[in-house]
Amino acid sequence: MEGKDPVAKVPRRYWDDMWLTDALPAPLDFSSGVRVKPVSRHIRDFVAAHVGHLGPAPTVVEVGCGGSVWLPYFRKVLGWRAAGVDYSPRGCALARRVLDRAGVDAPVHCCDLFAPLPELIEAFDAVVSFGVAEHFVPTSRVIGALARFIRPGGIVVTMVPNLTGWLGALQKRLNRSIYELHVPLTPASLAQAHADAGLEVLEAGYVSTADFYVAIADGKTDEAQLGPRLALKGMRLLSKVLWLAENLSCPVPSTARLSPYVGCVARKPG
Repeated sequence: MEGKDPVAKVPRRYWDDMWLTDALPAPLDFSSGVRVKPVSRHIRDFVAAHVGHLGPAPTVVEVGCGGSVWLPYFRKVLGWRAAGVDYSPRGCALARRVLDRAGVDAPVHCCDLFAPLPELIEAFDAVVSFGVAEHFVPTSRVIGALARFIRPGGIVVTMVPNLTGWLGALQKRLNRSIYELHVPLTPASLAQAHADAGLEVLEAGYVSTADFYVAIADGKTDEAQLGPRLALKGMRLLSKVLWLAENLSCPVPSTARLSPYVGCVARKPG
């Protein structure tokens, strides 16, 4: 694949600072009777619908695994042979702590996804990423880099925040500097990036109903922020109402305006 070299919209120190914490994220638990955000179930179902067809114990690498709660779930619950890759040493350390808490043995490799360790190239059946691809331009170049981790016939599962909907509009008002670290992508543009990387697109679409808790405010309390903050409170309340409907078995469709994520699945030729 030819084209411009990828340019990161996020400096490395951003990731190191993000993972400068002693707190571990809550583990995923989809057991009956356990209250969980429907968003997490939708992400799980989107990924598992495709990776699950690769065999009883597919090899799966999560790129951008810093502090990941998905690695232990993939290995312990779904039985996938999971591994992680992250650019930040702090992110890798946190991912290992999360795995240790779950009693899961899975390797975590600290390396640049554009310069992977030789033993990781074409070593997996699937590569998944949550919130990675939108931090680079052009998007097709990072997708091509992700595809290097999988064998011919393997799949790339890419999930990015939906910043072309109301979430993006609010994020731009609440904290423009955070918004500008991302490339807003639609299902069509994300699918095109996978196609431009030489992959066969299997599915692309909006994922889940709503989750305005992922919006990040800038900490300011001036009057200019009053409107956006009130809007954020309202949208978070709407998120809870939609989650309640989902938990009461009332399906809520994914939409361009409200869905928190955009997902794409594509196959590597061969």
